[in-house]
Amino acid sequence: MSHETFEAPELDQLAEMLPAYDFDSFIAKGGMGAVYKATQRSLDREVAIKILPRELGADPEFRKSFQTEAKAMAKLNHPNLIGVYDYGDIDGMPYIVMEYVGGKSLYHSAWNKVIEPDQAIAIVNGICEGLGHAHEHDILHRDIKPANILLTPKAKPKIGDFGLAQQTDSAGTGEVMGTPGYAAPELTQNPELAGIGTDIYAVGVILHELLSGQQPDPSGEEAPHPLDDPGLEAIWKKATNPDINKRYATASELAAALTAWRPTRRKLATRPAHAVSAPKKLATAAPAKTATPATPASSPAGSTASPKSVPPPVVAPASNWSLVRNALIFAVVAAVAGIGFKMYQSGKKANDAEESAANKEQFEKDKMAEAEQKNQNLANESNTPEPEQPTTAENDPKTTTPKDPEPQEIEETPAESLARLKDDLVAGKRDELPKGSKRRGTNDYLLINEPLAWYDAQTFAEQHGAQLAILGSNEELTWISNLVPDDQAIWLGSGRSERNVWTDNDGSDWDLDEEPKGVGSFATLSNLGILRAGKVTDAKPFIIQWHRDGSNPGTIQTILERTSKTLDTPNPIYPPGTISLGTRRILFLPASILREDADALAKSAAGILAVPSTQEEISWIRDESESLEATAGFWIGGQRKDGTWTWDTGETWDKSAWIDDAEPTDGGDAMIFIPGKGWSNAAPDQPVAGLLIEWSTDASTE
Repeated sequence: MSHETFEAPELDQLAEMLPAYDFDSFIAKGGMGAVYKATQRSLDREVAIKILPRELGADPEFRKSFQTEAKAMAKLNHPNLIGVYDYGDIDGMPYIVMEYVGGKSLYHSAWNKVIEPDQAIAIVNGICEGLGHAHEHDILHRDIKPANILLTPKAKPKIGDFGLAQQTDSAGTGEVMGTPGYAAPELTQNPELAGIGTDIYAVGVILHELLSGQQPDPSGEEAPHPLDDPGLEAIWKKATNPDINKRYATASELAAALTAWRPTRRKLATRPAHAVSAPKKLATAAPAKTATPATPASSPAGSTASPKSVPPPVVAPASNWSLVRNALIFAVVAAVAGIGFKMYQSGKKANDAEESAANKEQFEKDKMAEAEQKNQNLANESNTPEPEQPTTAENDPKTTTPKDPEPQEIEETPAESLARLKDDLVAGKRDELPKGSKRRGTNDYLLINEPLAWYDAQTFAEQHGAQLAILGSNEELTWISNLVPDDQAIWLGSGRSERNVWTDNDGSDWDLDEEPKGVGSFATLSNLGILRAGKVTDAKPFIIQWHRDGSNPGTIQTILERTSKTLDTPNPIYPPGTISLGTRRILFLPASILREDADALAKSAAGILAVPSTQEEISWIRDESESLEATAGFWIGGQRKDGTWTWDTGETWDKSAWIDDAEPTDGGDAMIFIPGKGWSNAAPDQPVAGLLIEWSTDASTE
C-alpha cells in the first residue's frame, strides 16, 4: 500500500493536535507515514511519533487491525524491540507513540558494506532475540528488512515498524505484504501460509547481506554471492529455504546456530570488512563493492535519522597501471613457486627411491627369519613323538556324535533391559538399572530416543517408575545436555503454570538462570544446552529420571494431590500446563479415561470437571485448545438428567456451544469438549481422550 500524495503535517500543526507532546523535529517520511521526534511532557522522555495517512484511517479494517496490533505491541517489553507507548487518531490520521532510538537504521549504517562475521552475527542474534519475544506473544512482523531495524549508538539492533504485523495464529488477509528481496516466497504466493518462518527468511537475507555486502535481487534471477565460510553459507541457506517447513523453526534456533558457528576456513578478503561499533562511524566508512550496485529499496518512515535519497558513493575501479603492476607481481610469484615445486619434486623422488630400497631389504630379512623359524618348529615336532590314545567310544570317529556348539550370550539392549526391569522399577527397586543409564548424584537417567508428545512421554516415564528429567541447577543443565543426541531437543519435566510461571513436575521452583523461550507450555533442552518452550502436541525424545530412594514425586497423580494440598496457601502449586483466566484455572489433561474416573481425578486435585458456563469461558477454552488434536474429546462437567442438560456445579445453564448448534437428542448423556470446535456428547462408560480440570472460586459446588 503506497500513499505518495501524503502530506506530512507541520510541527506547529501537530503541537495543536497533540498538546501533551513538545514536537522537536521532523525525522523521516515514507509511503506509510511520517515520523517526528517529540518530548512527552508528563514523563519528560523523548519519543518518536508516527503519523499515518488519512486514507488508512478511513479504512475500517485497517483501523481495527491497527488498534489490535498497537495494543499487542504495547504489551511487549524487550531490549531489541522498539517500545510502543500509546496510539490514537488526530483529524482522521492514526498515530502511534514509540520509544525514541538515537541512532541510524541498519539500512543506512551497513548498506553495501561487508561486516566482520562476529559483528554481523551479534547484530543478527539481537534481531532474533527481539523477534523471538514477539513470536512468543503470537505476533509476526512480516516486513523485516534493514530499514525497519534501528541501531543504537552501541550498534544494538531494535526492531520497529510493526505496521504489517499479524498474530502468528491468525489467517492471512490474502494481501501481499513484505518488501521484494526480503519477502519469503509464501508472502507472494500464499500469504495465508505466513508464519514464524516468514520472519526467519528475512533475517537470513539480512545475514547474507551483512556478510557479503550484496543487496538481494528482488527478481531472484541473479544468484546471491556465495559466502566465504561454508558454515555460514549453510546457516543462511537453511534460513532462506523456499519451503517454510525446512527453515529454522524459531528465531532462537537460528541464533543458536550462529552462536555455535566457528570459522571453517579463511580466505584472502576481496572486499574490506567494516565494523559496526557505532552508526556514526559506519556512515563515513568506504563502501565495499567496486561495481555500481542495484538501487536499494527506499527506506520507509521509521528511522530516527534523516533518510538518504542517494545511495552511498562507490569506489572507482583501479587504474590500468595498477592492473599491470599486480599482474607482474603475480607472474613473479608464480614463477618462483614453480621452481620451488620442481626442486621439491626432485628431492621427493630421491627420498622415495632410498626409502623403497630400505623397505625392500628389511622385507627380505623378515621373510628369511620367518622361514627359519618354521623349519625349526617342524624339526621339533618330528623329534617329539605324540603318545598313543586308546580307542574308546568317546574318541572313535566311527561312533562319536558331534557336540552341539556352546550357546552364545546375546547382549541385552537398553530397551529390553528397561522392559525386563519395569515391574521392579515401578515398585521402587533400584538395585539394577536399565542398560545405558547414567548416574549423577542420587539420580539415574536414561535417554528414550523415541519422539512422543509431552503427556505421552510423561505417561511412559510413570509406567517405568520414573519421571521426566528436571534440572536442579545450571551445572545439571550442562550435564544432561551432553546426553541429548546431536541436532535434537528433548522434553523436560517442567512447564508453565498459569502461563508465565515455570515450575517442575516435583513441585519445585524453576532455579535456573534462564527460562525457556518460545511459544508452548513445556520445557525442552537441546544438545547445545538451549532451553525452549515446546507445544504439547510436539513429538520429541525425552530423558527419564529415577530417584535412588525409590520415590517418584513427578507422577501426574502426585502433582494433582500437591495442588490440592496447596490451594489454601498464598502460592498454590498448579500443574505444569495450567492456564488462567481471571480467578479460573484450567488444565487440559490428556488421558484415556472414563467419565467417573475423570470426575474422581479432578476431585483429587480439589478441582472439578470444567464448567464453561459463560460466553467468555466458552471462547477462552475454544481458543486455548486449538493446538490440541483430540477428536475423541475431553470430559467437562455437564450431564443430561431426565432429558435436560445441567452443570455438575448447579450453575445456571445460560449459554451453549454445541458443535451442530443444537442439543444432541440421542447418544450418550455425558458432555465432552472437542478441541477447537465445541461441545458434544458421549457415553460415560466409554473412554475419551482426556479431561478438563477447573479450579475456580465462582462455582457453587454440590
